[in-house]
Amino acid sequence: NKVPVLILEARDRIGGRVHTATVRARRSAGVEAGDVAEFPVDMGAAWVHGTGRLGPAPSSTSEKSSGGGSGEGEDPTIELAGDVNPIVELLRQAAPLESPSGEQDDGRNAEGDWFRRAGLEPVSPLGNPWTRPGVMHAPLHAAAPEDGGVASPESESQRHCALFVGGKRLRPDDPAIREAVRLHGAVLEAVSKVGNAAFEEGQGASTYRISVGRTIDAVRQGNGEAGGEGEGGWLTYLHEADSGENETSGNGTDGDLVETLVSYFHHLQSCWHPHALSEIQLSEYIREGERGCDGTTGGDGDFPGPHCTVKGGMGSILQPLTSGGVADVAICGQEVTSIERTRLESGRDDGVVVICRSGVFVEADVCIVTMPLGCLQDAVKVPYNRSRGMFYPALSDKKIEAIQAMRMGSYKKVFLTFDSIFWPTDEPFLGLIREVEAMPQVLGGDNGEDGSYRRAPPGLGNHLQLDNLWARDGIPCLEATLVGNAAEWATGQTKEAIRDAVLRFIEDAMLETISAGNGGDGPGCLLDRCIGCHITRWEEDQFSRGAYSGFVLGTLERHMEELGRPEWAGRLIFAGEATNSEYEGSVHGALISGVDAAEKAFAALSS
Repeated sequence: NKVPVLILEARDRIGGRVHTATVRARRSAGVEAGDVAEFPVDMGAAWVHGTGRLGPAPSSTSEKSSGGGSGEGEDPTIELAGDVNPIVELLRQAAPLESPSGEQDDGRNAEGDWFRRAGLEPVSPLGNPWTRPGVMHAPLHAAAPEDGGVASPESESQRHCALFVGGKRLRPDDPAIREAVRLHGAVLEAVSKVGNAAFEEGQGASTYRISVGRTIDAVRQGNGEAGGEGEGGWLTYLHEADSGENETSGNGTDGDLVETLVSYFHHLQSCWHPHALSEIQLSEYIREGERGCDGTTGGDGDFPGPHCTVKGGMGSILQPLTSGGVADVAICGQEVTSIERTRLESGRDDGVVVICRSGVFVEADVCIVTMPLGCLQDAVKVPYNRSRGMFYPALSDKKIEAIQAMRMGSYKKVFLTFDSIFWPTDEPFLGLIREVEAMPQVLGGDNGEDGSYRRAPPGLGNHLQLDNLWARDGIPCLEATLVGNAAEWATGQTKEAIRDAVLRFIEDAMLETISAGNGGDGPGCLLDRCIGCHITRWEEDQFSRGAYSGFVLGTLERHMEELGRPEWAGRLIFAGEATNSEYEGSVHGALISGVDAAEKAFAALSS
């Protein structure tokens, strides 16, 4: 049965942190000087993190050159791998296609590539490129290799990521990359063993208070203790790898370069999580199996299968979400200031009154709150509305504890548009490292005199990940990702300060490539070639207070469970990515939580 619904949206648009914007950049030089280039970019969520299906997943770049279509010898069978990512189903609803026979197609026949039929571009066909570096550095035009995700044979000339270190580009077949992927995997396996050992010793609760960064430091030191006084016995883990393997040897590996690349792979973990490794709890990294490049497995808050972008932007999912009259019941520009439990004028039992800053006053039987975690944290502060918080009566102590136990992460995108292409044109990712590191990077921080951990020096650090929008979409733009300490540094900085810092970083890491393609120009040349800069600022947005949520030190599973539990006898329901313990921080997590919230609302209404 249909139930009357009213949606109050604080912004002047629907979508929240799903926002595809049109970027305009004016060319400053050349025969096209003065022309304005326009293209869509996702200012917020941009990825479908795993389609949830198994089957052939050809590289998007290879099909651009071959004209698309099914390749010879391709297995036409498509199998389900558990639940399908709900974003995929939404996109297929938005743009259903017919099979060559004219019949409606279910997305599983040999002629139709089911994820492209949903408007998806499989940028990383083999799975999660951030948590599995072997995926990031697999051959661009090949299926999953059998050696942990690193290219084979070594004659392959391209990977999904082009690496630059200290001004020079690494050869795709450099043995240091293969060794660094192997060592990085071994370190994370050791970290997982440390966590498992804690539970075996009856100290599993400690894994919620100890960071992954500190544990990695202990593992790399060989005999360090990450647990501190009273917790050290189970955290002493001797790394089994022979230290000689990391030095220059007969297989051509450079020990310093390997260490540098391992640090970069650690950085990629922070590009997936919303926080620096010094703030991510050890419990998040306890695994039962190895972290390879098998694209058929998720397990990191993602679904199995290819990780994709959406043609035309993630905003495409809003059309099916707002169809069927939903858009007609949504009122934008209505900032909620108070939610109160009360007896309705009709005389029925408990209801909810929602009051907006504009004066709009709404009575309802049930209220579903989808505010981002950062806004919820503001809402429970006292005073928020005169002498109390947003909710009256106040939320339960357990709910408030849960809201305060998690944290919104800092994640900034810097879109830099250029008047010409000076970077590799095929690889969808560019990994930049300023300089070679001779020693393992300290990830957990140094102990201060007061026992606290000192933060990293402000700035961009030594690693930067770029998305190559030219390879993906034919857009002359690089998207730099600032995460963890770098994103926190950038918060509050001017656009010019952030732009110049990122441009200097690119020059430091890619100097030879830039100079070769620009007549030998040296440092500072990119500023003149950059014709547009757009920066996301979710951390500074009053209606988000951060990019997306995640566990930090001290967050427990019960906190997230409590966050999603209704209050006020089921009349006040909470939904959003922060309430989904399996998929927190993701669009698919938000969608799944919405379905769950609807079921809770129907249950409350029927009672």
